[in-house]
Amino acid sequence: MRANNEITAEGFELDYKLGEVQFNSLEQLLVDEIDSFTENDPKTINAVWISQDTPYANLIRTLEAERFPEMPSVMEHFEDQSKFLALVDVREESRGIVHAFRLTSKVLTQSQEDVEDSDSNEIGIALVDDLIDSGQGLTVDEVHEYYSSRGVDLSRCIAVESNFRVKKSETETGLRVSDLGYIALFQVIEKSGVADGRAAVFAHLNEPAVHSLGAIGLEYEPVAGREDLKTPTIDTDGTLGFDHKYSPVSIPTTPNNVKVFNDMALFAAPTYEL
Repeated sequence: MRANNEITAEGFELDYKLGEVQFNSLEQLLVDEIDSFTENDPKTINAVWISQDTPYANLIRTLEAERFPEMPSVMEHFEDQSKFLALVDVREESRGIVHAFRLTSKVLTQSQEDVEDSDSNEIGIALVDDLIDSGQGLTVDEVHEYYSSRGVDLSRCIAVESNFRVKKSETETGLRVSDLGYIALFQVIEKSGVADGRAAVFAHLNEPAVHSLGAIGLEYEPVAGREDLKTPTIDTDGTLGFDHKYSPVSIPTTPNNVKVFNDMALFAAPTYEL
């Protein structure tokens, strides 16, 4: 469902460090807006898709930069390819953004015409392009060859660039709040052809994320089949480095993974687009 939001892109300026008063005011507007669409429904956690060029996106950027100080530098080149997913709780005991994702993808952010005209020297997915540029020997041709041989259309894939809890919140079903985000993510991929197995979700997984996805039965594999690849980052001194707590993987739309998310679709959060 597309919300008729009163916050627009007019006068938008990208900001990774909203002040406390500005942040609280903007978050309240977001929660109130989502709450207004659910006033006749049970109060719950909602999945809210947010375009990168609206003020609401700065809420996620600010939260993201607090947890991952390197992200403004890492994502500078990929802001136009980004979209944000906020899990917004409208229940009185935990009103606000409770979990957030930054995603990059052609299917989320570009028209088909733009996809066809895009630079062939880039994949168009920040996570994968960063791996190619990180000096680990991965090439654009290698990525294209690996996934085309498996029938995967990279223009229909999505990468999870950040995935983090903002504050603790419980779901009515016992699922993790992050699982609601992945359900919303796979629902978007489904619209672009998940049923024929031609897409994947790329992500950097740490140990808790591995346990979380494993607990719901998801299969994943190293990006481009390369088990040696490490997650690139920017160190505190500004030099390029690697974050050894994370591993780059792809979550393909295998029959098993499609079944996992189809079985979980009953528990999907109400979804809105801003």
